[in-house]
Amino acid sequence: MEKIYAQILADHVADVIHRTSGLIPAGTTVTSRPTAPPFYELAVRIDFKGALADNEKVSGFVICGSVEREESGPLLTAIARHLGFDESLADTPDGPVNILSEFLNIVIGLTGADWAEHGFEMNFSTPKNLSGQASPVIAETETAFHIAVTTDIGATVELLAVFRA
Repeated sequence: MEKIYAQILADHVADVIHRTSGLIPAGTTVTSRPTAPPFYELAVRIDFKGALADNEKVSGFVICGSVEREESGPLLTAIARHLGFDESLADTPDGPVNILSEFLNIVIGLTGADWAEHGFEMNFSTPKNLSGQASPVIAETETAFHIAVTTDIGATVELLAVFRA
């Protein structure tokens, strides 16, 4: 079940990148549990909780970010432009986190609707800034996926999706 939900999330990330920035997703990978918690220079986190069709409770979180903050500049500028923000927002201290938060809100909104069509009704939190922090350690009882979407200009958006049953 979680693998399907991770792939749905990956598909929406690639689609939203294309629709909001005009950049072309050149590759998407979804791999199981990372060997070490990733460290993102720029990152936001959204927590979620909900229930499957059989009423099984599921919670977890999605971290969306960039390992190298500078690499995400062109992508964030393009997203800011699409969302109607001043492009210079991407160059301010809090701007990249704000743009990434809006991006993740869009992705999670679409993903949540798609997950519901696949039997997972969920609620999610507002994004929290995790920039410059290591991701939380993933417990053995949690199912995790690392998602990477690379664009035609080489910028990569990475996600860590963790599910707790």
